[in-house]
Amino acid sequence: MLTRSAPHASKSRHRLASLITAAVCTAAVAMPSAAAAGTGTPSAAAVGGTGTSSAAAAAADPLAAASLQARASGKAVAVSALTTESSTTTANADGTYTVATDIEPARTKNAAGQWVALDPTLRRAADGSLSPVATADTLTLSGGGSGPVIRVADHAGHAMALSLPVALPAPALNGASATYAQVYPGIDLTVTVNREGGFSEVFTVQDAAAAARAAHLSFQTSLTGLRLQADPGGNLHAVDSATGVAVMSAPTAAMWDSATAAAPGTAGADTDPLAADAAVSSASGPGRRAHSAVLKATPTATGIALDSDFSRLSSGSGSGSGSSAPAFPLYVDPTWSAPSTSPGILDSDEIQSGCSGTSNYNTITDLGVGYNEFSGCIGIERSLLLLSMSGLSKSTHVLTSDFKITSDYSAYDSCAQATYTVALAWTGPFGSSTDYSNQPARESNASVPNPMSSRSVKTNGNSKGTQCGGGVPVDFSITGPISYFASQGVGSVSVGLYGYESASSSLERFNRSTAVLVTTYDITPGTPSALTASPTPVLTGGTAAPCGSTSAPGWLGITNLGGKTVATLSAKASSSVAAAQMYGIYSITDATTGVKTTTDSTGYVKTGGTVSVNTPTLADGNEYEWSLHTSDQYLSSAQTGTCAFRVDKTAPNDAATTSASFPSLESGQTPTLTTGQAGSLTLASTDPAPAAGTASGLRGFNYSFDTPVPASGATFAAATSGAATLSFSTPQWGVHTLYSQATDNAGNVSAQSAYSFYVPWNPAAKVSAGDVSGDGVPDLVATDGGGNLVEYAGNAGPGAAGVPLAAPATSPDGTSAWSAYLYTHNGSFTNGAVDDLWAYDTANHNLYLDKNSRSAAGGNFANPANVVNVTKAGVLSDEENDSSAGDASSTTACFTTSTGSCAGYDDTDWSTVSQVVAPGDLYAGDPVAGIDNGAPGLLTVENGALWYYQGQTMQDFVGTAIQLGTSGWDGVTVLGPGVVGGRHVIWTRDASGTLRQYPITFDTAGYPVNLGTPTGASGTVLSVPAGVTPAGTQVTAIPGAQYPAVYTADLHGTGQPDVIAVTSDGVVDDWAGGAASGGLATFGDPQTIGDIDAGSALTVAVEGQTVHANGTAWSNAKTTVRLVDGVLSLTDTATGQVLKTYGTGGNPNAYLVLGTDGNLAIYSKATGGTVTWSAGTSGAGESLQLLANGNLTVVSSAGLVVWQSLTAH
Repeated sequence: MLTRSAPHASKSRHRLASLITAAVCTAAVAMPSAAAAGTGTPSAAAVGGTGTSSAAAAAADPLAAASLQARASGKAVAVSALTTESSTTTANADGTYTVATDIEPARTKNAAGQWVALDPTLRRAADGSLSPVATADTLTLSGGGSGPVIRVADHAGHAMALSLPVALPAPALNGASATYAQVYPGIDLTVTVNREGGFSEVFTVQDAAAAARAAHLSFQTSLTGLRLQADPGGNLHAVDSATGVAVMSAPTAAMWDSATAAAPGTAGADTDPLAADAAVSSASGPGRRAHSAVLKATPTATGIALDSDFSRLSSGSGSGSGSSAPAFPLYVDPTWSAPSTSPGILDSDEIQSGCSGTSNYNTITDLGVGYNEFSGCIGIERSLLLLSMSGLSKSTHVLTSDFKITSDYSAYDSCAQATYTVALAWTGPFGSSTDYSNQPARESNASVPNPMSSRSVKTNGNSKGTQCGGGVPVDFSITGPISYFASQGVGSVSVGLYGYESASSSLERFNRSTAVLVTTYDITPGTPSALTASPTPVLTGGTAAPCGSTSAPGWLGITNLGGKTVATLSAKASSSVAAAQMYGIYSITDATTGVKTTTDSTGYVKTGGTVSVNTPTLADGNEYEWSLHTSDQYLSSAQTGTCAFRVDKTAPNDAATTSASFPSLESGQTPTLTTGQAGSLTLASTDPAPAAGTASGLRGFNYSFDTPVPASGATFAAATSGAATLSFSTPQWGVHTLYSQATDNAGNVSAQSAYSFYVPWNPAAKVSAGDVSGDGVPDLVATDGGGNLVEYAGNAGPGAAGVPLAAPATSPDGTSAWSAYLYTHNGSFTNGAVDDLWAYDTANHNLYLDKNSRSAAGGNFANPANVVNVTKAGVLSDEENDSSAGDASSTTACFTTSTGSCAGYDDTDWSTVSQVVAPGDLYAGDPVAGIDNGAPGLLTVENGALWYYQGQTMQDFVGTAIQLGTSGWDGVTVLGPGVVGGRHVIWTRDASGTLRQYPITFDTAGYPVNLGTPTGASGTVLSVPAGVTPAGTQVTAIPGAQYPAVYTADLHGTGQPDVIAVTSDGVVDDWAGGAASGGLATFGDPQTIGDIDAGSALTVAVEGQTVHANGTAWSNAKTTVRLVDGVLSLTDTATGQVLKTYGTGGNPNAYLVLGTDGNLAIYSKATGGTVTWSAGTSGAGESLQLLANGNLTVVSSAGLVVWQSLTAH
């Protein structure tokens, strides 16, 4: 006969394979990373870092201290400081180390902070309650009376308590079990805790009367941070209330009877797959001939209901010895797993072909391998585990590594001894969604074979001829694979156990709690790398000469360090063990005198850490050589190669500045140059020789205008014959200061010199908000297809090329296309005569002010030196030092008004910005004196709220922020048109293309009133003439699908803002602003003022000319125009798709004419015909043009588009 082992055993009793199918995920946090979940792709483990600075390395480093003790005693010593819930580290007498990491936690810390072994034995507390001696989580059982039977709480704040609606008697204790007698008449309750922190509750039903009472048992639940749910397999889960991730799970519950004899007509052999070696059933599990069946458990509004249909124990629908009546007592058992949040738990899983869609993630302790032909999920079983690489790193030298696990149960013919092969393989990741139909593949590479290791496992027979006993240790040697994973910096590795998977073969179950990875490794420091002298030695001319370069030794100079230390020498330490503590031993030789000095670094570092020393007092003008090795106090690395440098400790003389163009303030001379006019300033210095030897020589000057020379990143001018001439011009009038430092080739710098001079205002300057070129006419700034910033001047004709303002190479970050920025302009923020440009870097979330260099020829924003990175800290500084609109506080730049809150304001950075708009000075016209300072401001949309920053004259150009809109402003495009009808306004365009106007009004304190949301009552819809219908038709939208980008500017200099929109093809259309009506903006018909990609136009006809007769056509590469039967059609030249039609059919003699009155029209016939369609145009000197982009236009003599087909594509 075939004797079967239990498919699963979570305690001493055994469970049906079909009953244990619950999936348990990590709870309280999101799902684990790929490495934590058992990924086959190695995850990097953190290594390196600075260790203790104590000179007593052995005392400070637990690994070193334990190794010292082990060497002295000749015995292995535990490194207790590295002990965790699931791992131990041992220092061996031969200097190596061994780390053993369990799959399950084996220990926990007690109240005194000491490690103790997990022990589920129950003990009574002072208050009468019961608790295990040692578990990872808090688990409490009732000592009797009212209250929960059991309560379990994890470290993540989850808790579950189960109660019965009766007072409990005092329990009888037996190890890890507590039995509450007669909780109901004839019904006992036994609660058993396992080592991992899970528990079972078994009701013992004594007789038929009690069985009737037990038919509908239930538990009341009290949950904290959890909710109950059932899965299709009948498993219960207590999941995190917020994330839905399972924290605890109850596999499908079971019930069994106390049958001890075979049913009539059956053999005397065991037939119940739940059968244990015990002859009779108990609360610990069924006997060998017991009947068993599934127990249905259902979550309810108040707890868990148990449907104990005991008829299934005798109907044959359960399992056991035939279909005889169940024998009392009966047993009812729902069981719960330990919280998946318990510290030290690693993942495991069992996949079953017989239940291919069921996940057993982290729920099974006896892991099946092979073929289960006995019960439950019949078919192939495979098991997956996650191995931790704790204590190992990329440079670890692994000596031996073994994965050890014990076989609990075997199944083989009559349980005779036999052997079969079990393979251990590297797999891909697994997790809560893993099942047989969704299982990880077996992995391999040149270093990791498939499988990693195989063992012949021997089954153990027994005298009863029943279930095969286990206890067979299996040891897989995987030194090579673990060495490879360590070399890749892996933090964890997922593996699979695979058996012989044919029917009628053996099934093996391995005890998850016995799984451990044991690895022995050694410690040998690697040769130090990345040798560096700081500052880096440099050659004449400033070329770096780092360690390892083939050039002559570079120069070092350190007068700024007091003349005692030339440099800091440093290198990276490395070791095969991340925990190794190392220091550096430096050899420094004066090559001029031959004197050698040995210096140790201070403190200890781990692998990847930096060991450093300061050089001793060095002679000025001498040459030095240096090298090092590292030590872990026992072993030393190899010595590095030699580095060299020369010393110049004498700084150059302070820089002197002279200028005829810009006389110093002290000179009393009258400046002759004004803003925008270029002049020069000359810097001069000398480099004195050291006390011995020669000077490194004057290299040049670090300098900065209007701010002191920064410690790094300063602008540099090379010296020629001891001097350098700087060119300077500025659009900003006032006092300017040139700060400078002389620097020699050794890096020595002089003290900073300051030269102040005055640049007077240019009285001829014209100031016009919106003007970037300086011609007094507002301009439109846009980007072209190449990512360049271009300007379209007011009154531009169709097809006019944009004036280049800046290329991507001169954008604020020096590389990105200008289309990657949000940009805006309206007014000067530097007291200049033309607009400056605000640019927001959408990738790195930096806000820049690009000062306008004012050039009618272009290139206005092409000077990186004019770019200022405006930070929130700078805004706060300006708010404190130069604020007119309210002093917010010393910690925030936001000022709370009567209608605007600061609750959502971000003082940290600009990372939440979605729009920036320069609307001009919104405080203009403020009825309260002293608030408006006359400076233009800046609007931003941050986190959906609208904020207005008052312009300033200080360093960062904007100060106090107020809330101008509460929320939803990131759902519209915000425009700053300026003044409409005598009042500042803001416009928006929503997703439908609708324009709205919002007037700026003031509260009694003089602050703008909050506009609320962009769809609120504060906005009024504006009407816009349509460009696709006859002139004069009013619509309410400029659709985003047709015009992705929309702007505003007074391009015609009328004092009325226009709406400018750009099509996806780059066509720029302008709706000229008209006189306000009822305080609302009005607009003229759209005119094409430019086309980024327009190309040349085909002039079809001039006034008074018949364009073509019926049946004729003309075209370009984009659009073909035909007049057929009186209908003018425009089609895509490439595809033939109809783009637009005009006119009425049925007129075979029709003609298209551009009349002498400027009207484009279709006539029914050449003479005496009637107009069947008209464009409604008029004027002298017009022409009909087909643009290269496919747009058919009527163009006025002034070059303005007066009608267009809008067929550009």
